[in-house]
Amino acid sequence: MDIFIEVMRSHARRLELARDDSAHVAHKGLMGSMRERAFRSLLRKFLPPAYGIVSGEVVNVAGDHSRQQDCLIVDQLTTIPFLIEDDEGVYPIEAIRGCVELKSRYSPSVLRTALDNVASLKRLAAAADDDDWRPFGSIVCYPDGTSPEAIVATYLEECEALPDIECPDALLVVGETFVCHGRIEGGRPGSDGLIEGGSLIPLPPKFSRTPYSVDHEDTLLDWFCVMVDHVQRAPSRTADLYEYVNRSRATMRIRQWERGLE
Repeated sequence: MDIFIEVMRSHARRLELARDDSAHVAHKGLMGSMRERAFRSLLRKFLPPAYGIVSGEVVNVAGDHSRQQDCLIVDQLTTIPFLIEDDEGVYPIEAIRGCVELKSRYSPSVLRTALDNVASLKRLAAAADDDDWRPFGSIVCYPDGTSPEAIVATYLEECEALPDIECPDALLVVGETFVCHGRIEGGRPGSDGLIEGGSLIPLPPKFSRTPYSVDHEDTLLDWFCVMVDHVQRAPSRTADLYEYVNRSRATMRIRQWERGLE
């Protein structure tokens, strides 16, 4: 596994170089898209071909929609998209294995927007499933000079205001820190141990859910391991197209009937 550790460290440095290179771009939109493209490229390179990396919206059989998602990890083997154009589309919740909100710069307002986007997908999954499984949800952002301690404190404070089922699973600040909600057992998010080489960032004592929080050179590696573990352990789901279509037809008929009463 030494080779994978070194490769991920190399990619972490490349992400930081992409950040530094894009800082010379005057247009903020272009700067953001360059940084996001670099991270999507990393995901495509290391995730199995069964998983697609796209952006778009997610729907469930009840007709509920998520907010626009920066990066969706979709199962391409078992469920079809409802609409697809290049790397953007609309997908049924059954196809979703994870979402990643990619933000080119950190700020409290950007963080809140990212949390809302992840929460919208988590709610959609909660409404569709009888079990407690939820797609992986994470926020990945580039630092803006704010200290890792301040970022983690703001992140946890915002998470405390959310129901548990709507909270993201992880936060990665590229090149600086990684936070994972849960425990660490045998290298996985499990007990209160530390991945070797890591150090705990002091957390405000008021938080009842104490996540795993590290600040060291392998934050990208640790984030990637958590993401892959969650995605690969996701139960296989398929969208029942008949149910989606029949419910949509029923809704259309109701709307037509209501218009006839006007």
